[in-house]
Amino acid sequence: MREKKQMSARYSDRLRWPFASACLAFLVGAAPFAAHAQAGQGWAACSGQAPDAAIDACSKLIASFGPKETAHNKAAAFYNRANAYVAKGDYERAFPDFAKALELEPKSASMLSARAAAYRGQGDYKSAVKDLDAAIKRDPKNADIFISRGAARYGLHDFDGAIADFGEALKFNPTYGPAFTARAKVYMQERKEEKALADFAEAVKYDKTAAPYLSRGDLYLEIKDADRAIADFTEGLKREPNSVVAFVDRGSAWRSKGELDKAIADYDAALKIDPKLVPALYNRASIWRMKKEFPRAKEDYEAILKLRPDFPEAKKGLEEVDRLISWQAKNAAKAAAPTAKP
Repeated sequence: MREKKQMSARYSDRLRWPFASACLAFLVGAAPFAAHAQAGQGWAACSGQAPDAAIDACSKLIASFGPKETAHNKAAAFYNRANAYVAKGDYERAFPDFAKALELEPKSASMLSARAAAYRGQGDYKSAVKDLDAAIKRDPKNADIFISRGAARYGLHDFDGAIADFGEALKFNPTYGPAFTARAKVYMQERKEEKALADFAEAVKYDKTAAPYLSRGDLYLEIKDADRAIADFTEGLKREPNSVVAFVDRGSAWRSKGELDKAIADYDAALKIDPKLVPALYNRASIWRMKKEFPRAKEDYEAILKLRPDFPEAKKGLEEVDRLISWQAKNAAKAAAPTAKP
């Protein structure tokens, strides 16, 4: 019984953007607004990084506001509470608070950018672009806002618009590494590898994080240059030693070279950091199959299905390895059976 070739799932199949702080707001929370004439622990907690504490503190402040409270302080409380809700993934409560904050501070580009990031977090790229258009009118030389709008335009498959926005960001900040990486990612989608590589070459000059190396490694994988991909993922790990992205994608590069043990070592390293990492489990299962270690593949597929019961490839993989294990057992039984004497 011949084993079919299995596809490898790269972590990078999920697009990664090295966005600036305004762009990352929906993931980590935008920068808090400070109140004028702050006093007491209420404002400190309201602008803090702990979402539950911030929600509680901001809610108490909002309830305590009297008619003489400044519009800025009211806006700050609603805005900070909105960001805390976003950090918890509670968009239903976040958007009304953003709306109230913007009623009080209608010219705030930061608030518009933060709400746009929340829209992006929900996949509502059209609303994000609308807010970022307004933010750019209020702050037309802010590179972060152009990066954010470029990301939103990318979400709408407006690649030309995204490239234009990343270019505008670079006009205002010519050494802004994340803008080079972001534009390179769009060129990758357009299969313009030479332009992408040129932007990555600039990105690595200015961005000392792992991001440009991981993204360029993705490109090298796509153009089947495994050695350069491995070099970039390795460089990325020097900058971010616990990057599961780098371990999983470097594992894919090792696999493409037939270095299966090295690939497994990288998937093991990723799973040591995050035992529930489905791409690492799936890729490792496929290599166990290539090595005909079907019981180990079965363990990984079962682990995936505990985490994601609706994963069709894992279901199919488990069914196939069960058949292969049964086939191996039958062959072993035949081999062990005594041969009949003539």
